[in-house]
Amino acid sequence: MSTILYNADALAARARNLGALNGIDFGIVQLDTASPPGYAIVEVHFYNDQSLEALVTAASTPAAMWALAPITGGERIVGGPLPGQVQVIGLTHTGSGVIQFKVAPVGDYSRYTLTILDAGFDPVFAALEFRFRPGCFSANCKPLPVYSPAVAQPAIDYLAKDYDSFRHTMIVAMMQRVPNWQATTEAALDVALLDLFCAAADELSNYQDRVMQEAYWPTAQKRISLRRHARLMGYYPYEGNQSSTVLALNFPGTTSYSIQQGTAACTGAYPPQPNAVSFVVATETSVDPLFSSVQLYTWSDAIPSLAKGATSADLAISSAADALNAQNLVTSGKIQRLLVQEWLNPATGQAAGADPMHRQIVELTGATATSDPLTGDAVLRVTWSDADALTSSYCFVVSVNGNRVPGISLFHGNLVNLVQGTKQQFEFVAAGTPLGPGTYAFQLNAAGAVECKLPPAFPVLWTATANQGYDAPVSTVLVSLTDPAGTTTWSEQHDLIHSGADDGDFVVETDENLRSLIRFGDGVNGLAVPADATVKVEWLSGYGPDGNVGKDTVTGFDATLAPEVGLGACWNPFDVTDGAAPEDEEIVRRRVPEAFLYNQQRAVTLADYAARAEQIAGVARAEAQYAWTGSWRTVRVSIDPEGTTTLSPALRAAVESALDAVHLIGEDVEVRAPEYVPLQIALNICIASDTWIDDVAPVIEQAFSNGHTADGRMAFFNPDQWTFGQALHASQIEGVLAAIPGVEHLVSISMARWDNQNVHSSVVMTMGPSEIVLLSNDPSRMEEGTIAFTYQGGRQ
Repeated sequence: MSTILYNADALAARARNLGALNGIDFGIVQLDTASPPGYAIVEVHFYNDQSLEALVTAASTPAAMWALAPITGGERIVGGPLPGQVQVIGLTHTGSGVIQFKVAPVGDYSRYTLTILDAGFDPVFAALEFRFRPGCFSANCKPLPVYSPAVAQPAIDYLAKDYDSFRHTMIVAMMQRVPNWQATTEAALDVALLDLFCAAADELSNYQDRVMQEAYWPTAQKRISLRRHARLMGYYPYEGNQSSTVLALNFPGTTSYSIQQGTAACTGAYPPQPNAVSFVVATETSVDPLFSSVQLYTWSDAIPSLAKGATSADLAISSAADALNAQNLVTSGKIQRLLVQEWLNPATGQAAGADPMHRQIVELTGATATSDPLTGDAVLRVTWSDADALTSSYCFVVSVNGNRVPGISLFHGNLVNLVQGTKQQFEFVAAGTPLGPGTYAFQLNAAGAVECKLPPAFPVLWTATANQGYDAPVSTVLVSLTDPAGTTTWSEQHDLIHSGADDGDFVVETDENLRSLIRFGDGVNGLAVPADATVKVEWLSGYGPDGNVGKDTVTGFDATLAPEVGLGACWNPFDVTDGAAPEDEEIVRRRVPEAFLYNQQRAVTLADYAARAEQIAGVARAEAQYAWTGSWRTVRVSIDPEGTTTLSPALRAAVESALDAVHLIGEDVEVRAPEYVPLQIALNICIASDTWIDDVAPVIEQAFSNGHTADGRMAFFNPDQWTFGQALHASQIEGVLAAIPGVEHLVSISMARWDNQNVHSSVVMTMGPSEIVLLSNDPSRMEEGTIAFTYQGGRQ
């Protein structure tokens, strides 16, 4: 490596003004293609072409080549004139300012220097440093620096931190302070006392190190420490969550029955085997034999199938009384959903070949008991919302080889929500109290507050968190206390900072080994647990990802809890996929320092108000503006609801609640619907001469509707396509028309506000900050905007 320091600007200036001299600009090394390479070509580019031909002519012999263009350097294979050393064996003047030096043999990985020793070359630019193999064995090719030896320091141990170093320090101190004292034997009283002091100092030092390590974010190692630090930044480490699924039930019986919350289910047969995954019923649910497995009423096989997009179905019921009972079950909310599932192959009528993905759950919106006027058969007509419209067609009755095969698909209404977990229950009492099976002693921490350590063999499962990292996680732990005053149920909190002295709150903290600690208040932050109380702790145990099982695997159910009905077959119709592991500690470390950028805890600017409102489910977009009421400032937040133009009371209340917690003191918040601007648009469209107008007109009208097109895309005036202040340009309409086959061009366009015809344009319709374009083109609601099409041209 060169040890010369250059002035780059002066060096470049000298290169531009070499006069009658020449110099090396740069070089390119190319190896022979043979393996191993026998020679290398060093292509040297000079600043000009002066003296190059003379150099090639003069270097006609090996001795002349060495004298005019010697190569030095190298480590294992050095440059030199002797046989076997790296040297120039040929020169070729290949072009203006370029000479190719043929070099052999090929050197090693170290640096070499080619020098031109000729009077016609500037000495500053007469050398080229190169390598035959520019790669190296490591990512760092820079030579290691050379340092001077460290200055000797006094041999004094100022960092005595463990037992041995403390003992050595104390022995030296004793020998300095007590003349002629010697550490004789461990049994001596003075030595024994010295060892005790050193052991105590060692424990205290270790405790100090651990406390200081966990007290700072960069050095904290324990998950609980990271959890508490993260809370200060408004971040909640994700604790994972239990999986959940839906269980379909078939059972014999004569009346409705309530499946109680906590009823157990599992993969495989019940009771669960060692490798089974356990579930429990999430909420009390009504089931009825009428909805175990229901056929579609086909009206004498005139309607044997349901088409894709269907939002209603007729169910075959055995009698008029049962149909009325089934209607009451739906309208009362006891039966809220239906599972439609394909059981047989529609082509063969056999179970083999049935599509296992052909299943869907719909939320019922109504039911009506009726009958077939031709046959008198009882029928229950059920409906569901457009959001649950069937995603594919279903066959219910087919004909195979002339034989009628029913039950191709069936409806099932006995659906129970399950969550993963095995129920656990333990009791904790004060230390010194006699313990029995399932009873443990609670402990007191440094603040005098009660702590209950749950057995590590039964890790706590956590419920699903909607907004991971920014919503406080909630565990499945339930706590109740029994003392002479009675039994009370306590509430889970993420921390006890805001808990008062009379608040019965507790905190669940899970460490990196899935061991959970339940922490109670100390009488200042949270109510203290009385010494004579018995703490009963219930929870669901398991590990979230273990609950991700396949469809039709949860087939075991605790039928002993439903003896009246004698439970029959059960299955989970869909794969379970939502079980998750806790967030890794390293991910927490990476996210927490920037958490405030993504979860603003205070609404300071108008953008903060809008961003906070847009976090609420159901809000597509939000816009905020200041308004002066005459006494104080009000922030008006306009909400664009998702998928509709109507701001529901529930959504308004949810936004108001969210903003009430973050707005600045002295500012009121008003949540309002957007100012929708209905438009009146007229388009004159020229149709191509080879296209029928009747063929292309429906496509155009659908493209400019407020719904969706035939291929599932949002139409031009779909409410979710428009937001606050978004202008409508005529060029946008022209672009949509240009993409429709059969449209020649747009002849003319006129646009105006429906409620103010004086505001019109053929180029652009601008909107105010809180205004949104609205166009429904519904003849019964003209006030929501209209669009008219006139056509010319087309096929005659």
